[in-house]
Amino acid sequence: RGEMKNYALRLIDAKNNMVEEQFFSTEEESLKEYAKLREDNSGAYSLVALLDCKSNTVLHLLQYEASQLRIDLADGDVVRLREGYYEKGEEKYLYKVSDINENTGRCLIFCINSGAAIPAAESVEVRMVDAV
Repeated sequence: RGEMKNYALRLIDAKNNMVEEQFFSTEEESLKEYAKLREDNSGAYSLVALLDCKSNTVLHLLQYEASQLRIDLADGDVVRLREGYYEKGEEKYLYKVSDINENTGRCLIFCINSGAAIPAAESVEVRMVDAV
């Protein structure tokens, strides 16, 4: 009987963008391996994504910069735009993350404190946001 592929880790090689995948039957197993990769500063990967294979969604994403972990992003996290990616006065805005895409390195952010009746949403590169 084949093992269930409920969760996957997708690792994007930093040098050649080759994709390696590891599959897990339980979320606990996948989170254990994800935690190990979170501590990896080898410079081997540019992105690591933990996916729920049934819903085809990214649950967590690690983005590395200069061989160091830059951000551990999860669906629903609150972030702000990184310095250099906002106009003067926009540094106060907070955004909620959704629709993380490990293939494009992008996510959708909704402004949660703009005061607008309908929050503005924008697709941005993961490298443009910082954890709050």
